[in-house]
Amino acid sequence: MSASTAVRRRSVTLGSLEPFLRKQKRDRLRTTSINSIASGIASSVERQRSSTWHGAEVESSGLSLGSSSKLALPSNTPHDIADLKDFQDELESQEVIKHIIKEELDNSLMDCDYDSQRCVSQCANISQAVELRVKEITPPETKVVAVVYIGEIRDQGLEITSQCLWDPETDNFVTASFKSKTLFAVCTVFTVHF
Repeated sequence: MSASTAVRRRSVTLGSLEPFLRKQKRDRLRTTSINSIASGIASSVERQRSSTWHGAEVESSGLSLGSSSKLALPSNTPHDIADLKDFQDELESQEVIKHIIKEELDNSLMDCDYDSQRCVSQCANISQAVELRVKEITPPETKVVAVVYIGEIRDQGLEITSQCLWDPETDNFVTASFKSKTLFAVCTVFTVHF
């Protein structure tokens, strides 16, 4: 094959095609560290980043409902405060997902004692069941990821942290937990729009 007829293939990246799109996307996305079991979300500067779970059932979601009827918007928006009505659909879908998580955790773990060998398969089974049920109620362009942790209750403190690169305008998460005499479980579901 001669040098003149050879086809040279070149990889093309988003950065080499359209640098301004890359900057726009980077500006819209942020990395958020989520202390699932401890404090809900850590993206707000006004909120505490972490705390210790002392064995009580803890539930959290991507939105924080404080004592007032208003929710603070992220600082990159032109508005300081929004009405709760603006988030009604999102709050309802979070409650449905939280109900699904609690139902799957209860059904799978209600009559179980802690067994480290069995917990590996239980985590995978619960995660798959939650993902399937949540995918049924979310739009097809939404990626659903469920993460389940099961541990033995030994009167020790525990902090579970997750990280996810996401768009705060479209992506969200919901967390719920389960506790029996011998074990605890925490399930976090991330819904990421792509």
